Amino acid sequence: MGKAQLNNLSLILATYRRLPVSVRAPVAQALAASRAGALISYSASGEDLLLAAWLQMAGVPRRDVRYLDVGASHPRILSNTYLFYRSGASGVLVEPNRHEGHLISQTRPRDTLLAGGVAFDDRRDATLFEFTSSVFNTFDEQAARDTMANMPTEKIIGKRSVALLPISEIADKYFKSQDCHILSIDAEGVDGKILASIDFTTFRPWSICIETVTAESLALLNNAGYTLLSRTPSNSVFWSR
Repeated sequence: MGKAQLNNLSLILATYRRLPVSVRAPVAQALAASRAGALISYSASGEDLLLAAWLQMAGVPRRDVRYLDVGASHPRILSNTYLFYRSGASGVLVEPNRHEGHLISQTRPRDTLLAGGVAFDDRRDATLFEFTSSVFNTFDEQAARDTMANMPTEKIIGKRSVALLPISEIADKYFKSQDCHILSIDAEGVDGKILASIDFTTFRPWSICIETVTAESLALLNNAGYTLLSRTPSNSVFWSR
């Protein structure tokens, strides 16, 4: 550490020590929690911690959270639900990629894996465009073109037909008699269409974390009684009013 950095650190510590105890205490607690690993996030931009805080305020401990993760991808990396799984929670993960599905089965045996996709129109199967990095896999041909245009290093390495299941059928089977606390949607190009397919009078997640939000999606969620809690660089998080 250089002399300038040491001087800056000394100034910060001196300022901190002059603060009232009532101000210093929460900071100290947060630092202690961070050192103990309590603030570990697996989401892209801390969305899981935000969801955990709101659910805790609503009286739902992490171990009791139930989730539906559409486009789950890797079981841990960039996952909006793994934080809850680690705490004892469980849910349903939808993932069409075979390799990621295998990892989910090995890493998260308490979860239910649906090896396919969620329907976004009247079709019950669609072509999955598989990329070098599976996080860009998509059922949307235009989204596939955009990925290749914007990211020259990404190439389509495969195309295959994948079965699609309506979200209403998933909700009816797995969440008919229990709440869904978190609905996470990361479906590369068809997020809004999946969202539009939900009947919120019969399936009403407490919170929704979605990657791509259009003006239409914002209006839909607002009309359905959801409030935008936060927009991160990666997702938008909504809470049922």
